[in-house]
Amino acid sequence: MSSDGKKHPDISVVIPTSNRRAMLAEAINSVQAQTNARWELIVVDDASTDDTWSFLSGLRDTRIRCFRQEKKYERSAARNLGLANARSEFIMFLDDDDLLWPGTLSVLKGALEKHPDTVAAIYYTNAANGRAPSQEPTAMM
Repeated sequence: MSSDGKKHPDISVVIPTSNRRAMLAEAINSVQAQTNARWELIVVDDASTDDTWSFLSGLRDTRIRCFRQEKKYERSAARNLGLANARSEFIMFLDDDDLLWPGTLSVLKGALEKHPDTVAAIYYTNAANGRAPSQEPTAMM
């Protein structure tokens, strides 16, 4: 819990993006569909020249915070800016062209809490073969 008495999110999801507004909207929707985990979403616009920033500025979900880099610095700098603004103990990086399966954040949070010395957890799927996502993510130490 923070010093102001507010609960921190369980997981901070960071999405770096640049000029991929259509795909970004789908990625954001997949985070908003997550249940059983308090999350925050941090989207960092890396100097998009399309309508990405306008789209982000119009979002009204208080769990989503958006930042803009006026100069193009590429994905690593965008991820670092998102990481610097994350409020959770657990961080997930999500590319703007990827989607989360329902329940992903809950499963990852559970795996990380079950193994407190773990530095990373991977939630993998074989979506190309139409298989459902694994319910036991691989934990890496």
